[in-house]
Amino acid sequence: MVVQFKRERLRPINWQQLMRIIYRVGRELKGTNEAKSLVAYFRAANLLTQLAKGNHNKVTEIAEQLVSTGQAIGHYYLSINHILHARYIEARREVEKFLNCYPYHPDGTYLLVNILTEMNKKETAWDILEKLVLQSKRLKTWMVMGNLVENEEDYIRFRHNIEQRQKEGKLSETHFDIIKYTSNAALRAGLSDEVKRIWREAYRIYGPGHHSIEYSPNSKPYFSDEMAVDALRDLKKVLNAAQIEFFLISGTLLGCIREGKILGHDKDIDVGVWSEVGFERVKECLAKSGFFYIVQSRQPYRLLMIKHVNDIAIDVFFHFKEADNYWHGGVKTTWSNKPFTLIEHQFLGNSFMIPKDAEQYLTENYGDWRTPKKVFESCVDAPNVEIADESEMIAYGYRKLILSKTESQKQMYTKLLNDCNENI
Repeated sequence: MVVQFKRERLRPINWQQLMRIIYRVGRELKGTNEAKSLVAYFRAANLLTQLAKGNHNKVTEIAEQLVSTGQAIGHYYLSINHILHARYIEARREVEKFLNCYPYHPDGTYLLVNILTEMNKKETAWDILEKLVLQSKRLKTWMVMGNLVENEEDYIRFRHNIEQRQKEGKLSETHFDIIKYTSNAALRAGLSDEVKRIWREAYRIYGPGHHSIEYSPNSKPYFSDEMAVDALRDLKKVLNAAQIEFFLISGTLLGCIREGKILGHDKDIDVGVWSEVGFERVKECLAKSGFFYIVQSRQPYRLLMIKHVNDIAIDVFFHFKEADNYWHGGVKTTWSNKPFTLIEHQFLGNSFMIPKDAEQYLTENYGDWRTPKKVFESCVDAPNVEIADESEMIAYGYRKLILSKTESQKQMYTKLLNDCNENI
């Protein structure tokens, strides 16, 4: 059953988010007849503005207006609306109508692959992506294909596709993004030796004294205090309605206790839930809510990554209880805390659960948490961190080392790799 929430007001859109919407409309309309229509452009921009506010009735209305005037992009946006409510059959139907008009539209194809993955139709997803890489030069396609990898056979298939395009001269053999996506595919397949081989070769190419890096810089994660507050409040509404207890952790808790607000330099929201609630229950609840996209992770059941409709990222960490240790983790590392209970705490004009002894929790996670630090990497600097997957940490260490700009960064990641028995 989908829970409907009445909004007290429609959330405003700030200029930063407006620029992202304008960019997104341009990308999604690229290669379509709608790109030539100012009416379609403005309707799409209005639709995405309403989507970021969670106004799904208006989103549906605008999308249907686009469809009624023969503009297939309306089917694409109707599909997104269905995905946000976990209506995957309807979502597939709508995006396939769009792709019937534009068969090799990258974003439309990624949307269909996402739907097929949720419907456990991965073979169909593979076939679609293998056709797309013959038509599109967009590197994101390789990331999406790599996310389909589950075992060594899948990995071999992924590598075969890459090598074919490289032999044809249509894909760089040394592009850093391709190295990264190949590594992620190998990690998904559990091929630790292959992961090491990939990154040792990458370091040989891009290490000290070698040529400049060929890569696409990651866009800075979107984060604004106002939108983060909206995302956190919507998360509370959805989980409270499902009677799922959650609590603030990590940087979000640090901002709550030390600053009384979201940390200005943060890039996402961190919350915890108890492992006994169950990963699938939490995922299903959020997937049907209308407010959150589910983001694929290499470590499900420990970490559920979601993105709010306004683009704010949220990490939901499952906390596991042991006799004298509560722990949570991601793909690379775990963090341990002394057992704790929860209390209510007023934050951002609302009540949230936090560890009762928040100061002890923060000390375990940050050491001197009262002194702001410009740079803090929880998977390296946290006093309570432990490596959970050495292959993941090695891939992370090499990637960060190659992209390091300062000598101190290079020293930090060199030490990290040496601690993993990678002698740099």
